[in-house]
Amino acid sequence: MTKNLLIVCMLGSFLVGLIFEQSASADFIDFTSSGTFGDAVDDQESGTFETGIAGLSLTISSISSTSLGTPNADAGNTQFGVDSTGSGSGSDASTAFDSSLNEAITLSFNQAATINAVTFAINGSGAFNLGETFSFAGESIQGDGATSVFTFASPISLFANEDFSLSATSGRVGFVGMQVTAVPDPSSLTLAVMGGIGILARRRCRCASIVKES
Repeated sequence: MTKNLLIVCMLGSFLVGLIFEQSASADFIDFTSSGTFGDAVDDQESGTFETGIAGLSLTISSISSTSLGTPNADAGNTQFGVDSTGSGSGSDASTAFDSSLNEAITLSFNQAATINAVTFAINGSGAFNLGETFSFAGESIQGDGATSVFTFASPISLFANEDFSLSATSGRVGFVGMQVTAVPDPSSLTLAVMGGIGILARRRCRCASIVKES
C-alpha cells in the first residue's frame, strides 16, 4: 500500500512539473500595432482581446482621461497609450500616456499571471525621459532617458480577473509591452493528477487480472 501511494505521489509530481514546464514560460505581450494585442485593441474603448499567448487574454475594463473627448486605446508603430480625442483644449491624440490629462487604462487577465518586466519607448514624443514616472499595477517606475526594459526585482503576481492599471504620473510616456508568465489553472493540475491516478489504477487492475488467470 505504501509503495503504491509513493508511486502515485511521484506520478502526480511529475505531471504537475510537466504542466508547469509547458505553461509557465515567459512571453512578451506587444502593445504596439505590430503585436497581436496592440493590433486588436487599437481605437477600442473596452473589450477582451487575445494577447498572442495561448489561452491568455486581456480585458480593458476602463480608459480614463480628463479630456473632453472619449478616450480610447492607441497602438502606434513603436508605442502605445491613450488617445484622448475631443474638441476641447484639454484633448490630445498622442500615442502615449499623458500625465497632464490623467490618462490611464485598467486591465485584467483571464487567468493568473506574473509580470516579470515592462518595456517603454526611449525615442520620439513618448520617450521615457529622465524625471518622468510611470505607474504599473501600483509600482512606480522612474525613467532615465536611456533604459527601455525595466525588470521587477519581485515579479508582480496577479490573480485571474484582478484589475491593474497603467498611467503616467509625470510626463508623457509611451508604453511598449510586458514580459508575462501565465500561471496554470489549479483545476488543470488536479485533473492531470487524477487522470494519472486513474491510469495507474487501471494498470494495477490489469496486472491483478493477469495474475489471477494464470
